[in-house]
Amino acid sequence: MGGTLTYEAPYGRASSAACSINKPDGTAIDTPTVTIDTADTTISLAATAGDLSLQVASATGITAGRAYLIDNSENQREWVRIKQVSSTSLTLYEPLQYTYANADTFVGTRLTAPVSAANSDTVDEGYEWRITATIDSTSYVWIEQYDVVRNVWPERLVEPWELPDYLGDLVTSANRYATDTGGHLGGLVTATERVRTSLLERGLKPSRFRSHVEFKRSVALALALQWAENGWAIPGVYQDNPKEWLDERREQYVKALVTAMNTARSYDANESGNVDASEAASQIGWIRLRR
Repeated sequence: MGGTLTYEAPYGRASSAACSINKPDGTAIDTPTVTIDTADTTISLAATAGDLSLQVASATGITAGRAYLIDNSENQREWVRIKQVSSTSLTLYEPLQYTYANADTFVGTRLTAPVSAANSDTVDEGYEWRITATIDSTSYVWIEQYDVVRNVWPERLVEPWELPDYLGDLVTSANRYATDTGGHLGGLVTATERVRTSLLERGLKPSRFRSHVEFKRSVALALALQWAENGWAIPGVYQDNPKEWLDERREQYVKALVTAMNTARSYDANESGNVDASEAASQIGWIRLRR
């Protein structure tokens, strides 16, 4: 199984880019073609700080849920995450920090490169993705280390419409924060990453799981833990003691994570490409080793 490597260039949209995949000793094993983000347009209607929408000249390449970089004539830049795309009208998750005029820039900065199935069978810890790119006539080099590209850990493992199945009435209480803070979409991205990091802290490689469905409940409870950490959606009986609610949310998250680890039957521990009977029967929730 192959995969795709993704990097968000921090300084703008690249005019050109190249890359290599390197062994830990620096030897290049592949030079896949880099695809540059297709979102490259301008703002078509003036917008002021505090606005939650933008008009652009073209919505080509712009996708809901992703972040894009905008820049005005005073070189004030900010990232905006898109909540909805309707023709050339964009709804934002967070209000604008600065004011923008017609013809100010709006770009995507994502760089992607494919990893072949042959290389994904070889690549392991310590391997690097080395990227070179030119942005506004300046050359940049970035080096990313990554895990085995077996089964790519998704950016968002649970969709907002699935939350009531895992959190019940708590979602109703939290829904008012969907407007106040940008909705559950961004929170679910953070919660998914929290689960992935928790697995790494326990000595496991998330990419070795052939299936991720066992971790959906863990992600939902990680989101509920985020709400508790932010002081959101605290039930009335806990209003006088929010720490007790936070401790309960944390305990429920850890319990769900350990249960998922112990019931998962898809962990390819030896990276053979298949899950044998011994691997399927193993319970890995007790592991607490760190990488």
